[in-house]
Amino acid sequence: MAAAKLGEIAINDARAHIAAEAAALAGALTGANAAEEIANQNNAQIVEYSIAEETVLVAVEIKGIRASARATVVDFSTLRAWHSPTDSSP
Repeated sequence: MAAAKLGEIAINDARAHIAAEAAALAGALTGANAAEEIANQNNAQIVEYSIAEETVLVAVEIKGIRASARATVVDFSTLRAWHSPTDSSP
């Protein structure tokens, strides 16, 4: 019985972390509504959502287990392509 309960806790912990990561990515890309939708699709409830300097922090809860994740949107168009010293391409 105890092993089954520990297994359930481990599964819900993993689900909460996955839901938090997915919600943070959705929030960083398109906003709070998308984060909430993704969390709901993963049977999670957002318990915290904040934005600080282009970084989104999302905390979710599933069956009493809380997990959080951060995501930042990077504008790759402003980054210069990296080339190795032996790469002759432009």
